[in-house]
Amino acid sequence: MSAAQSYRPLRADTLEELLRGAGHRIEKWLESQEKALTVACTVRDRFRGGDAETKKEILHSVGSNLTLTDKILHVQALEPFLVLQTVL
Repeated sequence: MSAAQSYRPLRADTLEELLRGAGHRIEKWLESQEKALTVACTVRDRFRGGDAETKKEILHSVGSNLTLTDKILHVQALEPFLVLQTVL
């Protein structure tokens, strides 16, 4: 049996389930982006005025793979902050 012969149209309930799943994924993505934006709006001031522990927490919450090269700290942004990294 060829692929064309085994093709069956999706039922309406299957399509609705797929759409609900996609909607849920979009909502989760939007929530993570809203959280990232909230953090990004306050993090600069918190970092500048914060003590060493606060700065450490901020760096761990927004990035990973921290490297120091020629006295410059490089941070790889975590998933929700990647969009902000390209926009800002």
